[in-house]
Amino acid sequence: MNSIPLVSLVIPAANPRFFSRALDGALAQSYANLEIIVCDDSLDDEIEKLAQALSEQTGKALRYVRNPQPLGYIGNLQAGLEQARGEYIKFLLDDDQLFPSSIEQQTQVFVEHEDVNLVLGQRFFWDADDLQLPSRLENCPLSPVSGLFKAEDLLAICENFPVNFFGGLSCALFRRADLVELLPALTQPGHCFIASLDLALYICLFRRGTLAVLNNVLSIERLYPERMNRLQAMKDAAATEMQWLLQMLKARSGEKAPAPGWVRYLPLATAGALPRVWEELPLSRTLGTRQTTQHWRVGIASESFSQLYSEWLACRNLSEPQRKLLPDTLAAWPWQPKIVPIVIDEPGSSANLEMTLQSLADQLYAPQLTLVLSSACTEASLDGRVFRLPLQEDWRQQLNELLPQLDEADWFYLLRAGDRLLEPALLVLAERIVITPNARCIYSDEGSLQGANPWSRCSSRISIWT
Repeated sequence: MNSIPLVSLVIPAANPRFFSRALDGALAQSYANLEIIVCDDSLDDEIEKLAQALSEQTGKALRYVRNPQPLGYIGNLQAGLEQARGEYIKFLLDDDQLFPSSIEQQTQVFVEHEDVNLVLGQRFFWDADDLQLPSRLENCPLSPVSGLFKAEDLLAICENFPVNFFGGLSCALFRRADLVELLPALTQPGHCFIASLDLALYICLFRRGTLAVLNNVLSIERLYPERMNRLQAMKDAAATEMQWLLQMLKARSGEKAPAPGWVRYLPLATAGALPRVWEELPLSRTLGTRQTTQHWRVGIASESFSQLYSEWLACRNLSEPQRKLLPDTLAAWPWQPKIVPIVIDEPGSSANLEMTLQSLADQLYAPQLTLVLSSACTEASLDGRVFRLPLQEDWRQQLNELLPQLDEADWFYLLRAGDRLLEPALLVLAERIVITPNARCIYSDEGSLQGANPWSRCSSRISIWT
C-alpha cells in the first residue's frame, strides 16, 4: 500500500494553444502518487489528441474526461473536482506550467504540518513566446524565506491591498475536503466568483488556520492579451467581485494581528520546533513600498517581451532637455573613456558594414576611432575616424597583434558588420565604465531583427573580472 498521500492534478482545459506545455509539466512531476485528470471543455478534439499523444510519448497515464457539453470555466473546475480522488488537489490552468518538483514540495509541507490548510508557491510570469517578464507586486515573496503564516493576520492586509499577491490557482495546493465545501459555496448562481475565485478561496481558508508560502518558484503563469482574465467580461466581473471580497474581509473575527499591517510568521526550516515562537513581519509596509516604487521599473506591466523591450529602449532615448545638457553631463564625469569599436566584416557585405558604421556615426557619445577588418578590403585606408584593414584568415590573431598598437584606446567594443547600435549605446557603455572603475568586461545586450521590429544592441549588463 502506498504510504504517501494521493494528489490529484486537475487540468480544466478549454484552449489548446498552450495545453501541451501545461500537460508536459504535469507529466514531468517528480511526485510518486499522482493522478492527472484532463477535463476537456473545448469544442473539438485537438486537446484530446494532444493528451493522448503526450501520454503515449512519456509512457505516463492520465485520465481524460470530455464534457458532454461546454460547462464554462467554473463548471469545468467543478467537474474536475468531482473526478478527483486525491487527498490533496492541484488545479493547473491550461495556459500555465509547473516545474517538476512543484507537487512534491507542496505536498511535503502538508505532510509535515497538520495545521496547514493551504500551500502556495512562487511563480514566474512568461509571455506567449516563453520569455520571462519582470516580477511585480503580484509575484514577489511575502517573507525573506519560505515560511508559515498566521493566516488570519493576512485578512487585514488583503483589505488594504485588494490585489491577489498570493498567486493564481496554479500556484496553490488544497486539501480536497476544503474544496468540496468551499467551491460550491463560492460559485452559487447570482453570487458566483469567477474572476476572483482564487482569492476568494484563499480568504476563506485564511480564517481557518495556517498558510504555508514557499519562496521556491514552482510554476509559470503565462501573460498574454487573450488570457481569460484579460478579457473585458472578466475585468467587469472582477470589479463586482471586489466588492464581495471586501464584504467578506470586513466580516472577519477572531484573534487580531499583533499590530496593524504586521503578520505573524515562522521560517519553514524551524516550524517543526515546539512551542512555536512566531516572528512578526511588517508586511503592509513591505507591500506599500513595492507598490509605490514598482512603476519606476521598466516593463512592470508588460505582457510580452516585445512590449518590455520597447519600454526598455524608450527609457534609453534622451529627451531634448537631456540632449542639451549632455555636454555638461559629460564634463562633470571624472574622465571620459576612449572607446574604439572594432567591426569584423567576414562576409564582405558593404550594405551591412555601412549600416553598422552609420549607427556608430550617429552615437551620442562619439567613438575615439573605429577599426574595420573586412574581407572586402584590399589595402589599409583611413577615412576620417574610420580605419579599414584587410581581414586576415585568423582575424583573432590579427586582432591580438593590432590591439597593443592602439595605445590611445581605453576600451574596445567588438561588433560584426550588420550590427546596428542604438543612438545612446556608447553613452551607456561609457557611463557604466565611469561608475564601475573595477570593471574588466562589459557585456552588451543584444536582440535580433524580427520583421519590422529591430532589437538592436545597447549596453545593459556588466560582468566584473578581477
